Amino acid sequence: MSHYEVLGVANDADAGEVRRAYVALARQHHPDRVGGDADRMRAINEAWAVLGDPLRRLQYDQIRTRTTASTERTRRSGVPDPNYDPYDDIDDERPYDDLDDDLDDDYRGRVTVALPGWLAVIPVGLFAASIILFFLGAVFSSSPIIALSLMTVVISALMFVAAPFMALLVSRSPGRSDRDEG
Repeated sequence: MSHYEVLGVANDADAGEVRRAYVALARQHHPDRVGGDADRMRAINEAWAVLGDPLRRLQYDQIRTRTTASTERTRRSGVPDPNYDPYDDIDDERPYDDLDDDLDDDYRGRVTVALPGWLAVIPVGLFAASIILFFLGAVFSSSPIIALSLMTVVISALMFVAAPFMALLVSRSPGRSDRDEG
């Protein structure tokens, strides 16, 4: 399948048409989106890397023309073309760095899900405090201190369970995505 077929454009499509096709397919097949396909996105990125750069596109078209001509000779003679090079020697640059400019505002990129430092320490601190309180209550035979230690164990357990949900809630806040930080 040629790069033109991957992007769904004609061989003589202009640069704007190729870019529009790439952006539309990237929005549709990006793996971070629901229903995205990583393999399809790799093929789309590869096609854009070649067709989006005028020099690489020219080289690609020349290779395709030569390959088509040599394929015709091979079909006729049954002997492969001795000049055939199976390796792609086109350099890898970053031709799609400016893609972020074209993405919709609703695209958020990857979101880091992490608890703030203070929220991660509180359940551990409460659990440690409950152990100390239980030890002190046992040493001094004090029922109220033992009851307080049991309450802190329950509260710390609830906070351990709630921590992942809090992390998700904090990460959903506006301005918390990797895209905004980087």
